[in-house]
Amino acid sequence: MQETGRYFVAIDPGPGVLGALGEAQEELRESGGPPIRWTRPEAMHLTLKFLGGNVARSAAEGAVAAMGPALAGSAPFELEVRGLGAFPSPKRARVLWAGAEDPSGALSALQSSIESETAGLGPPTREFHAHVTLGRLRDRRGRADLSGLIEPMAERSFGTVDVREAVLYRSELTPQGPRYEAVAREPL
Repeated sequence: MQETGRYFVAIDPGPGVLGALGEAQEELRESGGPPIRWTRPEAMHLTLKFLGGNVARSAAEGAVAAMGPALAGSAPFELEVRGLGAFPSPKRARVLWAGAEDPSGALSALQSSIESETAGLGPPTREFHAHVTLGRLRDRRGRADLSGLIEPMAERSFGTVDVREAVLYRSELTPQGPRYEAVAREPL
């Protein structure tokens, strides 16, 4: 591991969901709208815990050690990636996302356990909202009304994710977009 870096714990959506999300991005591109910096499908993930942008190697190693106890009580489960939304809202959007539905509550319990076990290793997570980022508005200062873009896919299902592990990633920001490296994988 390098001395410092950007680290986060996430779930990989899997190839079927990534393919469906890539197709949705293409539809959205073709329908027009404001300029959006699209997330490459191979870089999409569902973040459970962001540890920070300048994390020391020792803290990243602490996160690896915390993943075992955090996932110990969790069994594999399924969640559905469904619908589109935007942060902070569709009418004042900066981030376009696909939602993750988990009626069983297993995803929220997993995220809460990871948050608890990694306390002190990164900033506390604001209210958890399970999602996969599809893109960000290019103008970081501005916001746009994406409600017309979102509405046709508001309830579309992009597939089911079979959650069997959590992954600690290290990310490197580049002009071509972030590059991710899996540092550790922990099974449920």
